[in-house]
Amino acid sequence: MDTLALVDHTREHRPGPGALDAIARALTIQIERDFAPAWGVRPRRVTVGGRGAKLHVFDHAHQATDFGWHIVDDR
Repeated sequence: MDTLALVDHTREHRPGPGALDAIARALTIQIERDFAPAWGVRPRRVTVGGRGAKLHVFDHAHQATDFGWHIVDDR
């Protein structure tokens, strides 16, 4: 199984202990259960750090430049 690696670049808004691991587990489930079958692609496991394609986590959207991004706020 291919791997996607979560790469944490945050400095100001550090995820709490275990948060990135929980996100990685949830993304793995969603990719294996929903995305891969619907798109007819091989499933991928998401890990924190490591090798493989990268999912980068930044403090602010403008730091992502050409990457896709989402904003998390209190709403």
